[in-house]
Amino acid sequence: MRLSRQPGARDAAVRYVDQNFKQVIDTFPSSDRSQIIELFRGYCSAGDIARADAYVKPKMPALGGGELELAQAKERIGLCVALQAAKGSEIAAALAR
Repeated sequence: MRLSRQPGARDAAVRYVDQNFKQVIDTFPSSDRSQIIELFRGYCSAGDIARADAYVKPKMPALGGGELELAQAKERIGLCVALQAAKGSEIAAALAR
């Protein structure tokens, strides 16, 4: 899951888990399977909210839940999108110095 926190590896990590979903979740204790949703930590576009929702919802039965974790992930992405819209140019200017 840590690999998914690296911007350059994020999409590859999500693809890998998607392609190997059964094997990956079998490595987690059933009480921790909803942590798969952490794959979407660090995403920051409006489309990523729908992407996380579309990816996770069908997998919830196999995860044994995850409603709260999905809601939190979507909220984090939404907050990032809002921050980017409100302060993105200021942040970029400060980083460019």
